Amino acid sequence: MAQPDRRSNTRVPFIAHAEIIEEGSSVTVAVRVSDLGNDGCYIDMRSPLPKGASVAITIVVARDAFEAEATVAYVDPRLGMGLVFRNLSPGARTVLQKWLWEGEHDRQT
Repeated sequence: MAQPDRRSNTRVPFIAHAEIIEEGSSVTVAVRVSDLGNDGCYIDMRSPLPKGASVAITIVVARDAFEAEATVAYVDPRLGMGLVFRNLSPGARTVLQKWLWEGEHDRQT
């Protein structure tokens, strides 16, 4: 049985490479973002971090860079994890809104 959708905001498909660093670690892990929303994103990852883990995430697409703190909100074992963004800077919020607008526009065409 499928799990209920735990997201509080609509997400748009968004494929991008990203890097995450778990709080307290110096190891950067390359991951793939598969959807994006105002409050978070989904990360495709074969060995997801535990629920509640704190990470720093960086997503770069073309000339736009997004950096944020995030918390692992839920885990799909061997598939990935949902992140919730925290403390977004105005610059990060601007980039996020641009990507969300572009994703919504692409879905409508």
